Amino acid sequence: MSPKPVFLDVDSSVVENKLRITEQNQANSFDKLFSAPPPTPVIPEPGFCVKTRETTTSTKLFINICYTDAIPPPNDISEEELMLICKSEEISSFKIPMSIGDIISEKDKNGDDVKTTDVAVHSTFFKKIQDSAVFRDLLHLKELNPSIVSPLLRIALF
Repeated sequence: MSPKPVFLDVDSSVVENKLRITEQNQANSFDKLFSAPPPTPVIPEPGFCVKTRETTTSTKLFINICYTDAIPPPNDISEEELMLICKSEEISSFKIPMSIGDIISEKDKNGDDVKTTDVAVHSTFFKKIQDSAVFRDLLHLKELNPSIVSPLLRIALF
């Protein structure tokens, strides 16, 4: 006696529905995969203001340096380590996390057109800036290399 063949009876509608990619499912999957977390409103504490000018228009630019715990702190390094990093030809892994706001056109106290922006750093780093001239000079954007700062602000600085 020969073995009897086995047949599997499958409901084709189940298979079709499982294999069908609906546009909505595809969009949801894509959104879940690449969506950014929702923005978190932060109200930073005021710090100090750096005044500079654009090279192309000589328009005044006020950079408001402020601080908040909502931004991650940079690695804690000493003044000596920072000076070694600045003197080195090597690219350093030391980074200062910051949030740079949009540039806004306003009027100054004399009624002249000026631009302003906010730069927020972590609170402990701001304290270090206040206590150390070396760190203050690092963040004092006017004294940084304009080829580094200008692309961040999308303007040319004196």
